[in-house]
Amino acid sequence: MVSKKHSATRTPRGESAGVIKFSNETLNALAPAARRYEVRDSEERGLRLRVTPNGVKTFGLFYRRADGALVRYTIGRYGDLTVKEARDEAKRIKGQAKNSSAADPATHKKELRKEGEITRRGATLGKLLRGEFKDHVTKGQRTGEETVQRIEANFPDLLDKPLTAITRWSLKVWAKDRKADGLSPSTIVRDLMALSAVFSFAKSAGLVATNPVRKPDDEQRDRLMPKQGAAQQVPRYLSPDEEKRLRVALADRDQTMREERLSANLWRKQRKRPALPVPTGYADHLTPMVLLVLNTGLRPGRELLELTWEAIDFHANTLTVSAATSKTGTARTIKLNAEAQAVLKEWKKITKPTGGLIFPNADGKPRDNFKKAWAGVTAAAGIKDCPPYSLRHTFATRLVMANVPLPVIQRLMGHQQITTTMRYVHVNEKDMESAVALLAG
Repeated sequence: MVSKKHSATRTPRGESAGVIKFSNETLNALAPAARRYEVRDSEERGLRLRVTPNGVKTFGLFYRRADGALVRYTIGRYGDLTVKEARDEAKRIKGQAKNSSAADPATHKKELRKEGEITRRGATLGKLLRGEFKDHVTKGQRTGEETVQRIEANFPDLLDKPLTAITRWSLKVWAKDRKADGLSPSTIVRDLMALSAVFSFAKSAGLVATNPVRKPDDEQRDRLMPKQGAAQQVPRYLSPDEEKRLRVALADRDQTMREERLSANLWRKQRKRPALPVPTGYADHLTPMVLLVLNTGLRPGRELLELTWEAIDFHANTLTVSAATSKTGTARTIKLNAEAQAVLKEWKKITKPTGGLIFPNADGKPRDNFKKAWAGVTAAAGIKDCPPYSLRHTFATRLVMANVPLPVIQRLMGHQQITTTMRYVHVNEKDMESAVALLAG
């Protein structure tokens, strides 16, 4: 766990501290133990890493005050800070401690926290976003309201969190999930830059000490995504053959689930237990969800998972995406084609709802996602590298190939910029043959 080449010392709290050279590799390899322990950095005197039984790793520094007293200073969590950033901060703190005219770093930090000048733990992202930040950003800025809507639409899980609980690590996880959903790096970076504006405002107001979208030391942007390539990648969409195989796999899955329920009821009958209902039509939520996105282009996140029956008008054959669930914060209405109508009517007949969510979980609340079920059915269909967002891309691609005007597709997809819609204009061999054929006399 720690290097045996160096003798262990005792910290003021009685914890054993070995010595290793701090790096991502060595720190990631440190496993939690029954009791918390610390390791020392061989490169920066006094710098330590504490590992708790639940796996939390925190950088700390031991230094001596001007009066000779040994002081421990908590720098921050590993993951929120890199090894280099922790070492740089340790150097800064020790330099300040040596300056007899400057305030002791640890004492100064406690005073600031007590006065509430570093953080106000009651301040949440949503409260700041809809209050002071909105007032600030909408004054003299035409895009201010759009910035607020973008953050509300793309970071719904962060709105109720205290600002200090939103870390760079959590944003890296968010960015990774967004990329897995099929979003382009440019879209993800734009969303992060909007969030960065909020944290820059919060930092200037004394609500947070650092901006998690930027490096703590020099405030240079720390990319949470890989660098964007020169060319924009074509969105992943289903080929006609893949879509055919997907539909077969969905039907097979429903049939298998029905057969499993019949088998289970036979077992229950033999033991004189009441039979469970056998599903007719769709066995569960997956097939109607997939078919609905294929035919409407709904975003397979909140737009789909928080869709309600009140948003469906069977008389007008329309589906309304609310501003609250839309990524752009703008409502839009989509005409339902014949298959989408049939899917919703069949699902309503099966579930017999009285209103509310169309695809709730067992507790009646919105589902987090349907990635696990989707992974299973795409594997059965032999479809690779195909996130749920590919269903939306397939909808748009179909429209383009049917020569639907781009402004119409833009409205159906809920894109704010026509350039986003242009990503779906794919050039293929058939298109080129058709174009060349126009030149024939």
